[in-house]
Order: sequence, then structure tokens, then C-alpha cells
Amino acid sequence: ERAYTLIVTPAGEILHLNRFHDTRWAPAEVQCVRQLMAEVQPGLTFDLHEHDHGPHFWMSARKQKTDEGELWERRIATQAARAVAASGAELAAENYSPGTFFEKLERGVFWLDAGKRGEGLNLVDFAAAEYGLGFTIETGMQCPFAERVRQHLLVVQTAVSIFEQRYA
Repeated sequence: ERAYTLIVTPAGEILHLNRFHDTRWAPAEVQCVRQLMAEVQPGLTFDLHEHDHGPHFWMSARKQKTDEGELWERRIATQAARAVAASGAELAAENYSPGTFFEKLERGVFWLDAGKRGEGLNLVDFAAAEYGLGFTIETGMQCPFAERVRQHLLVVQTAVSIFEQRYA
């Protein structure tokens, strides 16, 4: 909901740094991240966020290039959100929607369609398009910091455990 650095695109749009992963003329910070990703070739990417719309948790997943990738993306997203809920954290309400470019998968889990958002690819959009599975994790800023960190860690640990099963 806020950005400390904004960029004006050649088309005159004002966007923050996390919307330029698909542009040739990306700012240096984004180019560095893309270079690192090209070297690492991540099969699993997370972007950890906090929202100011209450204390609830939710996460977004991305469409994958293959049916198999899609199944693993869905499996990781649903099991990670369920692990957070089982820990006692509050998931987003049943009728919650983070925006018009999201499709609800189940409570606390959404598919994000970057094409509908129309602001360029962010880190996870780019990672999913180029490398593999990608998730954005959103924790509520009204929760204590330690709780937000716990939720992020639980999602990542759950996801990595399931990701390992794919290649076992």
C-alpha cells in the first residue's frame, strides 16, 4: 500500500520498483534481481508482504506453464494456508477479495492474474513465468511482528517440504 521509491515509465505511469521485472529498461535494482535469478534459476520463489487491511493472512499463487506445475502450485498454496490456519492464525474472511485481478482458490488462497492487473510483472509474476513456482505471502500488519514472521516461516517451511516431495 505504500512505496518509498517510485519510477515513471516511458508511457508516463508511476509505479514502484516491484513492477518492472518484464521490462528491458528496468531500474538497476530490478536488473540486479533478474541477474541473480538467472544465475540461481529458482524453482520456488516467495515474496513476503504485509497488508494493512486487518490481522488476517492470505497468499497468492500464480498460474504455471504446465499442468504438472499447476498441480504443485495449487498443492503448495492450499497446504501452506491450511498450516497457517491450523496454527491459530486468522485467515482472510470467506468473502474477502484482495482485488479484481484475483480468483479465489479457497479461503486464504488466491490466483493472481498479472495480465488483469496491468502494471507489469512483479518478482513472483516474473519468477513464475520464467522459472517455476511462485507465491506472495500477505500477513496482517495488525498482528504482532513475531506472529507475522512466524506465519511467513510456516508458509515457507511447508512449501519447501512439499516442493522436496516433487523431486524425491
